[in-house]
Amino acid sequence: DKALTGRSRAPGRGSREKQLVVLLHGLGADGNDLIGLAPNWAATLPDAAFIAPDGPMVCDMGPFGRQWFSLQEFSQASIAAGARRAADPLNSFIDGELARHGLDDRHLALVGFSQGWEMGLYVAVRRPVGCAGVVGYSGMLVDGEGLGNDQGAGDDEEDHDVDLGGPHQGLPDGAPGEIGPVYAGNLHLVLEPAKHVADGGSRQPTEPGGLGG
Repeated sequence: DKALTGRSRAPGRGSREKQLVVLLHGLGADGNDLIGLAPNWAATLPDAAFIAPDGPMVCDMGPFGRQWFSLQEFSQASIAAGARRAADPLNSFIDGELARHGLDDRHLALVGFSQGWEMGLYVAVRRPVGCAGVVGYSGMLVDGEGLGNDQGAGDDEEDHDVDLGGPHQGLPDGAPGEIGPVYAGNLHLVLEPAKHVADGGSRQPTEPGGLGG
């Protein structure tokens, strides 16, 4: 598979990287769409390097952009197969960036939107060591039924929480409001639909120390 490429931003205060935040775009977008978040988050994570890779495929549902896998056949089996294929180049990209910055998964955060969120969660629960955190917006849990058979995120001795805050679309383990917990090794998935601002709800960001700072 062709190696992924992306756009990056060094730590805001010019220091050596202590964390790596990987931003994963949605269907029909590319890394340019999310790397713009980095300056806004740098105040909270001044020692973090940000990188936003392009998906491995040209989008087949529009005139431009990239995708992580095709949605021409919108079925759970097809989506799971596509995520499995995209996971290898994404994991290789993550491994390469961690090595380049002299970091490990304990200092890694994955942030995704839509299809990027699905890929971020898919690889996070299957990597040998749990990452510091995963943040996602508007996606679904892909191949949740296969989590019990996949080895990953359970080879270390620490527990890790993943907050699935945001609108959930088609989560196989339940609808929003009645979602049960999923467990994979030592990585606990907390399935909690977020309240929208229009409903008077809000979500507080976690402390940057959660990224191993």
